[in-house]
Amino acid sequence: RDRDKKRSLLEAYMHQAAADVLGLDRQRLSRHQPLDTVGLDSLMAIELKTQLERDLDLALPVVRFLEGPTVTQLAEQAAAYLDGVLEKSILPIKHIPDVKGAAHPLSYNQQALWFLHELLPAGVSFNVAGALEISGPLNIAALRAAFARLMERHATLRLTFHMAAGNPVQQVQSHLPLPFREIEATDWTAAAVQDYLVEEAYRPFDLEKGPALRLILLHRPDHRVLFLLVMDHIIVDLWSISVLVSELYQYYQAEITTESLSLPPLEFEYTDYAHWERTLVDSAQGQAMRGYWLQKLSGRLPVLNLPTDRPRPTAQTFHGDTVSLRIEAGMARRLQELGQTV
Repeated sequence: RDRDKKRSLLEAYMHQAAADVLGLDRQRLSRHQPLDTVGLDSLMAIELKTQLERDLDLALPVVRFLEGPTVTQLAEQAAAYLDGVLEKSILPIKHIPDVKGAAHPLSYNQQALWFLHELLPAGVSFNVAGALEISGPLNIAALRAAFARLMERHATLRLTFHMAAGNPVQQVQSHLPLPFREIEATDWTAAAVQDYLVEEAYRPFDLEKGPALRLILLHRPDHRVLFLLVMDHIIVDLWSISVLVSELYQYYQAEITTESLSLPPLEFEYTDYAHWERTLVDSAQGQAMRGYWLQKLSGRLPVLNLPTDRPRPTAQTFHGDTVSLRIEAGMARRLQELGQTV
């Protein structure tokens, strides 16, 4: 009876947590509907996993969230985990204190990006960029100070990348020049502003020299300011950039109000994850995982021959475009409902 009660409580919690992450009313979310059919993507899956770890100390493998489980299935897996039926930990991640000049391994994702940086033409970048227009008063000194505090807090923003013994490594620098620029663009045309923003968004970073990010302010007429933040994907992803922007805003508010702000200390840095990942892959458990996927992906892989209207170039250029389409609200709602039932 106690076990049934625990499972019921877990399912109720999981139901609410999944609804919150999806932005849905809990009453509209069936406990028996696969979460991927109602919009759970990889970022939301990570958010849900993180919430469970924070609230319940429950470290389910991320793959369980990506397999399209229902709320009921997730609750059953959580109960099995808590009962000790599922393996609770692969390898605990540990914080490794940074020593000045220490060379840390790259994560496998970073290594892939570093390889592409080296392989592809110099003009190709892997940047994550976002721009917004700020109307009204902006305290530039406070924003600069907030940005400096953000770089001081996160060692990842002070990473540089080098070769050591034939392998790429990353080093945490104690200090890097603040990549903060102001540009007077009050007399620029809209086209010139757009061209400049695109150019800066795609301009590659010098990973060896660093830093691999930049913040640019364009002053426009009527006291408007265009804010552009660009970061190389090797130090950030869409999940972490939202955290960084949130903390930048908190630091800015603290600067303009002169109030004290004490954010929770960081338990781990990304270099800790890179060490953990390498250790895991080299362990017996990692080798077992590797064997599983080698077997799973063995044999002849299917070839996806999609028809194209022009030949593929010898060197990939990443020159693409977007097509915008407006859909009437009622049609959009019906399409969403169709996607959830197919």
